[in-house]
Amino acid sequence: MRLPKSVMPIVAIITLLGSVAVAQLMGWWAPPVSVENMTSPEQIRGWMTFQDVSTRFNIPMAELFQKLALPANTPPTTPMREMESADFDVEKVRELVEEYLKEKGGPQ
Repeated sequence: MRLPKSVMPIVAIITLLGSVAVAQLMGWWAPPVSVENMTSPEQIRGWMTFQDVSTRFNIPMAELFQKLALPANTPPTTPMREMESADFDVEKVRELVEEYLKEKGGPQ
């Protein structure tokens, strides 16, 4: 069976949108996280900066660096993935922020 040429773009769009919907329902795809819509420490990503985490979760930068055992002169605009080592990873930041929020009573 051949489809008319005018129907092909509609079929293509439906196929693309349908595949996204199925992927979301199956848990294979999630919309990207941005700093503005971040609601929990689990959404912290390596491309985010220390400034992003400090601002979003209302953690003073000096306290954040102290708790992470990072030098105070670390630029706040450094993406966290650039600091990854045997002693530091993004998961450590997530855990620290979660502890901080429990102490302070939730996201600010």
